[in-house]
Amino acid sequence: MDTPSLQTKPSALAHVMSWAIMATFLILAAIGCWHAWSPVPIGDMWNGTLGFFVRAQGGDWWAWWDQHNEHRILLARIFFWMDMAWFQGKGWFLLLVNYLLMVGIGLSFLGIWRERTGGHFPLASAFLFAWVCSWIQYDNLTWGFQSQFLLAQWLPLLAFYFMHRSSRASDAGAPMPNGWFWTSVVCGVLSLGTMANGVIALPLLAVFTLLLHRSWWQPVLLAVLAAAGVWVYFHGYTAPGGHGSLTQALRDNPSGLIEYMLAYLGGPFYYFLGKGEASLKLAQAAAIGMIAWSLWMAIGSIRAPRQSSLRLAMLCFILYIGGTAVATAGGRLIFGIEQGLTSRYMTPALMVWAAFLIATVPSPFPALSSKTRLAWTVPIVLMLLPMLHFQKKALAPMEETLYERDIGALAIELRIPDQKRIEAVFPNAAWALKIAQWPSEHNLSLFGIEPWRDLYEQLGEPCTDCRETTSKPATEKRCQGYIDELVPLSEDSRYLWARGWAFDRKNPQTGRAGRWTLADGEGLVRGFVLDGMARPDVAQAIDPRGSLAGFSGYVLRQPGGTHLRVQGSAQDCWFDVELPAVQHP
Repeated sequence: MDTPSLQTKPSALAHVMSWAIMATFLILAAIGCWHAWSPVPIGDMWNGTLGFFVRAQGGDWWAWWDQHNEHRILLARIFFWMDMAWFQGKGWFLLLVNYLLMVGIGLSFLGIWRERTGGHFPLASAFLFAWVCSWIQYDNLTWGFQSQFLLAQWLPLLAFYFMHRSSRASDAGAPMPNGWFWTSVVCGVLSLGTMANGVIALPLLAVFTLLLHRSWWQPVLLAVLAAAGVWVYFHGYTAPGGHGSLTQALRDNPSGLIEYMLAYLGGPFYYFLGKGEASLKLAQAAAIGMIAWSLWMAIGSIRAPRQSSLRLAMLCFILYIGGTAVATAGGRLIFGIEQGLTSRYMTPALMVWAAFLIATVPSPFPALSSKTRLAWTVPIVLMLLPMLHFQKKALAPMEETLYERDIGALAIELRIPDQKRIEAVFPNAAWALKIAQWPSEHNLSLFGIEPWRDLYEQLGEPCTDCRETTSKPATEKRCQGYIDELVPLSEDSRYLWARGWAFDRKNPQTGRAGRWTLADGEGLVRGFVLDGMARPDVAQAIDPRGSLAGFSGYVLRQPGGTHLRVQGSAQDCWFDVELPAVQHP
C-alpha cells in the first residue's frame, strides 16, 4: 500500500528539467518577439499611439481617458507616450513591455502555485509557466499596441490574490487593514484603466471580501469604489459603431453567444489539438467541463471561505474571465464564432485555465500518494508536447510580412493613397494618410528614422547623394540592377509602381529594407524604392548573396527621357537603367 509522505521532496533532476522547460518556452517567445519587431505601426497603433500622442502633445488631456472602441486604455497610453517621447516611437520598447508583462503573469502564477503546493511538483510549475508563455497568444506578444490586453487580466488576478493574502495575514494576527489589502484595492482601481472588462474587477473584489467575512467597512468601501468606477468609466461613454451588443446577441442568437463564449474559454485546446472542426468541439467541451467543475468547487469553498481563500481567489478570477468572454461574445458575435479564437483572446483563455489548475489541485499536495501524483504528471507531459510544437512557430521567418509593412509605410510617407500597399499596416489608406500628416511633418516615429525620413520633402529636389562618378566597366561596378516593370496607380496618376532588383556587392541586403533613390538626367529625385524582396533568380544569376535584392516602390512619371539613375546609400553605389514601357491594366 502506498503511504503518503509529507517529507517527499522533488529531486535535483526534476528541478533542472523544470527550469529547462521554462527557459525553452521563454527563449522561443523572446525570439518570436525579436523577429516581429518593426518600427512601422500597424492597425490600431496609427490612431491609438500616433494619433493619441499628437493629441496629448497638443495639450488635449482628454486624449488619455478617451475611448478606444469600447475601452479606456489609460495605462497602455502611458507606455505609448513613453515610447514616443523617450524612444522615438520605434516600437521595440512596446514589445519589450508586452514580453515583460507576459513574464510577470507567468511568475505570478508560479508564485501562486508554489503557495498552493508548498514548492512541490516542479514539473507542474514549469508547465504552468510554459502554458502562460505560450505562442498561441502571438498577437499580444508581437503587436506593440496590446499591453492593455495583458494588463486587463493580470491586475485583476493580482487584486484577488492579494485579497487572499490579506485575509491570511489577518488570520495570522496582522492588523486589518494591512498592506495586502490596500495593494489589492489599488490593483482593482487600476484595472479600470486597462480595458472595458476591467470595470468588473472591483465589484467582484467587493463580493470576494464579503465572502471572507471581513470587517463591514471593507466590502462597503469596495462597493463604493466599484460604483464610482462604473460611473467614471461610463460618463460620456459612446457605444462604438460596427459592433454588436450583449442584449442584441441574447435576443437574436443566444445559442451563438454560448458557442462563442465556449470557444473563447476553450481556445488553447483548439490551437494545441490542430485547429480543426473537431478541435473546436473538444475545446468547447473542455470549457463546459471547466465551468461545471468551477461551480462545484465554488459551492464547497463558500461553505468554508476563510479556509478556502486561495481557491476562492482563483474562482473569482475564473468568473472575471467568464464575464469577459460573455461581454466579448456580445460585441463580437456578429463577426462569427471563429472570431472568438483570435490569438489576442488566448491570453485571458490561457490565464483562466492556469487559475483553474491551481483551484483544482488537491491540498495538502505533499501528502498525496505517488499514484495521485502520477495521475497529474501524465496529462501534463502529454500537453507539453503539442505546446512545444506550437511554440516553435515563434521561429518562423517574417521577412515578407515586415517588408510589406515597410512598403506600406513608404506609401504613407510619400503621401500616396495606395490602398493595396497601405492595407498591410492600416485598412483605410485615406485615414492613415490623415493620421500620419502631423507625425510625418515633425519626423515622429518611423518618419524620423531611415529609410523613410524626409522622403516626401526630397521629391523633385536635387539628389544630394548622386555625385558624378567616372564610369567603370559593368564588371567593376559595385552595384547593379534593373527595373522590371512600371505600373500606373489608379489612386494617384502622378506615380508609377516600380518593381525590380538592385545588388550591392560590398554590402548585400541581409536585414531590414534599404532605400534606393531614383533620379532623372538632371539629378532631381523622382522616387524611392526599398529592397529586401525575395529574388532567387538574382541569387542564381548574379551572386548567391542577392536572394533579397528585389525592390519595389514609387517613381514620379517622367516628363521626358527614358533613363534613371538608381543610387544606393553609398556614393559609389549606383547604376543607370532604361525605363521599361508602362504596363496598363
